[in-house]
This record gives sequence, C-alpha cells and structure tokens, in this order.
Amino acid sequence: PGNSPRHLRQMSLDFRPDKAALNPRNLFRCVGFTPVDNGYAVSYPAYSWADGLTLAGDCLGAKAIKTESGSVRLFFGSAAKIEEYVLATGLVDRSKAGGYATSTNRWCFSQGLAASEVIATNYADEMQISTGTGFSNLANAPKAKIVVAQSNALVALNYSSGGVAVANGVWASDRGSSTTWA
Repeated sequence: PGNSPRHLRQMSLDFRPDKAALNPRNLFRCVGFTPVDNGYAVSYPAYSWADGLTLAGDCLGAKAIKTESGSVRLFFGSAAKIEEYVLATGLVDRSKAGGYATSTNRWCFSQGLAASEVIATNYADEMQISTGTGFSNLANAPKAKIVVAQSNALVALNYSSGGVAVANGVWASDRGSSTTWA
C-alpha cells in the first residue's frame, strides 16, 4: 500500500537512451515497468522464488508477458528447453515436442499479435508460438535472433530463411497474421 512500487498505477519517467551517460535525468535501469503511451506502468507483481528452484540449464533469455486476463506468464529459455514459472507448481517444461537443438544462442520472447500468443526465437530453432500451455513451431516464420510485435505484425530481426543468413535483415509477417510471412 501507499508508495510501494507494486501499487503504483502509472508514472512518467524520462527515458532517453540516446542521451550521453553523464546526463543525470536519464533512466538507466527500469525493472518491473512496461512502457505505455504516456509513461510507464507496473508490469508484474514481485515473484517469491522457492529455495532450490533451478532451470534445466543456464538461462539464455527470460521474459514476463501479461495475458489478456491480466495475469503474467514468466518464461525462461535454456539450451534445450523453454520453461515457465507457475506460482503454484514452480518450473514447468513448455518446450515443443522433441525439444530444441542444444545451442548457446539467446532466447528472445515477445507478446504475439493476439493477447494469448507468446512468441519465442533463438535463431538455432524454428520460431516458436504458444497460445496456451506449450510451444510449437510457428509455421512459415524465419529463424531469427530477435522478434517483436509491432504495428499488428511480427517483426524478425537478424533472420535466416532457407539457410541464408541476413545479419542486419528485417522481415515482417503480414499484418494481423503470425503465420503469413510473404
């Protein structure tokens, strides 16, 4: 209650990553906040970690994603698995059937086009989608190092398609479709 960060509804912060490091008005670290149209809002409640909770391997990427119901899903990617932290049970394996190539590539997670979609990519494996509990291959999507949802499309950055790597490439899905990549 009161001034605790967990209870802040929204606050305006001056986020200017292009400014010089010596400018004291810049926001250098922001944990637990999500950018909104006119500032920042608290994005998820604090999690209390159980003793002995360990991932399947080194964490190669993590993301908290808010669903349409307002709940938060917390994902972790390791070399061979995608796991979700579920408050009642701990870590749950959400990997696609057959798992993933053992890779040291970082996982990138993003909200999908629909509020129920979570997208994951690590460049070594097919791009992944989850609309419920588990992940599966996202049909027709390129392999990518980074994926974001922007302007009602998924945008893949530093992608590879058909074995051809495009290091600084940008490829977007059709607007409104996670599975159409023309």
